[in-house]
Amino acid sequence: MPYITLENDKLKVTISSFGAEMQSLFGKADATEYLWQGNPKFWGRRAPHLFPIIGGLKDGRFVYDSQPYEMGNHGFARDSEFTVESLSATKAVFTLCERKENYPFDYLLRITYTLKRNRLKITYTVKNKGKRKLYFSVGGHPAFACPINPALKYSDYFIEFEKEENPKQPLIQNDLVDGYRILPIQNRRISLLNSLFTQDALIIERPNSKKFRLRTSKDGRQIEMKIKNFDFMAFWSKPTDGADFICFEPWCGIDDKADGPRPFESKWKIHCLKSGKTFRCAYSITAT
Repeated sequence: MPYITLENDKLKVTISSFGAEMQSLFGKADATEYLWQGNPKFWGRRAPHLFPIIGGLKDGRFVYDSQPYEMGNHGFARDSEFTVESLSATKAVFTLCERKENYPFDYLLRITYTLKRNRLKITYTVKNKGKRKLYFSVGGHPAFACPINPALKYSDYFIEFEKEENPKQPLIQNDLVDGYRILPIQNRRISLLNSLFTQDALIIERPNSKKFRLRTSKDGRQIEMKIKNFDFMAFWSKPTDGADFICFEPWCGIDDKADGPRPFESKWKIHCLKSGKTFRCAYSITAT
């Protein structure tokens, strides 16, 4: 499990080839670790990538061409060893194309990390290498330390939206979309409390905002995420005191609906690529 380091005068980023998962996002100016460090008491991961599904499947399986396939939540990419395709001081490219028994498609997943000043950009490229249509979802799940400043509290922080958002949004129950909920958005902000996540992630479908910030009025350190070409933006943590993290999750896809299952090709928000075609989406993290 080799580790890759990207570094400039602003940030030092450490990435594991296992899952192509970021392990550290370290700000040099104020010696601050912006990434959650994965305490297994609450949640052991740090910034997994989600592919070829996001969230849960009804009964833990999907059906394609009359054949059922079992798959765990968020797919297999996060638990797969990636190949390092290329590497420089500020850019790393990881690829995964291993054929899986539970995913009957020929694919290429490429994840590119690009570091520029205090911004890290993560780009997903999905290519259909087969002759039939490729069905997939893809997304990110980075967890940020909250509080960023250890002298502050979790409840000192809030999520800030670039634009006004509809508070009525999909509700996840038992890893499936089951109805809607009203998000506690006030003045383009959601104030953070661990109890917000007793009903799983806070999800925004077709977000108006392209920028989302984790910040506090008590300190200047913040995280900004900018997204491009995603269907959903989700926020998640454990509903437990001491779970000092908040995940910002851009998704192309979502959990099954509770009234499933249905054929994989008609899954809600599933993406489809014709033979030889390519799909891209990207998000960036700016640590200030």
